[in-house]
Amino acid sequence: MVTWVHSNCRGLLNLLNGRSEGTVERKHQNISAILIELGFVYISGYKSFSNYQQTLHDFMSDRLTQSDALKAILHEQVTAPVVVPTVADILTVWTLPPTLSKPRPVFAERPLRPRRGAGYVAMEAANSSLGLAGEEFTVAFEKARLIHVGRDGLAERMEHVSLSVQPDAS
Repeated sequence: MVTWVHSNCRGLLNLLNGRSEGTVERKHQNISAILIELGFVYISGYKSFSNYQQTLHDFMSDRLTQSDALKAILHEQVTAPVVVPTVADILTVWTLPPTLSKPRPVFAERPLRPRRGAGYVAMEAANSSLGLAGEEFTVAFEKARLIHVGRDGLAERMEHVSLSVQPDAS
């Protein structure tokens, strides 16, 4: 996944004369929206904001679709096998979920522009190792949850049913 640390955004301000931090962050939100529409992964930490200039969309589309090096890197990443954390890994970072101070707003769905491009998000979704990793993570998480509340015996009895039950051959 593409990551961008907010401090890098502030560092970019030094190169741009007279731009506010909010302006640069909004542009990164625009870039996230365009990445999503082109089938790429958005910039982590920048929520998609699709009120952008068409010239930015056209520029990014041209640059992203013409870069063979980028295509190779993305293809390798979205088709790579997924590494699933172990129960012990999950227990080392276990925290209680946060409580919401106010209800989340519900936003109306708006139609997206038709997607063009390579569809790396779709490729990643089709990656069978990703689906299996999701199942394995769920089993590991539930085992960790049971261990966390003192039900080690139940955790030991858990099984990954889709792997342990053979389909009926009849």
